[in-house]
Amino acid sequence: MYHTAQTIHIMKLNAPKGFSYLTEDFNTKYKRVMLVHHANYVYAEGKEVQTVWGFINKKTGNIHAPINAKKPGKVVDKALVTPYTTMPINEVSQG
Repeated sequence: MYHTAQTIHIMKLNAPKGFSYLTEDFNTKYKRVMLVHHANYVYAEGKEVQTVWGFINKKTGNIHAPINAKKPGKVVDKALVTPYTTMPINEVSQG
């Protein structure tokens, strides 16, 4: 089952302008959250362009960064996620 939304309610996170979120029951343990970009891309031939935003554990509510589209990774701190991804962002040292 798919659900489209402008907001991920568990996070109170709003989708960036031109994007929306699509959640689906990935398996019995996780929901997968897709970030959908509503711009037109030539390579997409009229189809929606989607990327995995992350996975949400249905029981605990923990957010997991994706390893890939089919595999949840490590739990991430909810304060560190962005509207675009749950993937950790490496800080670049200024030196």
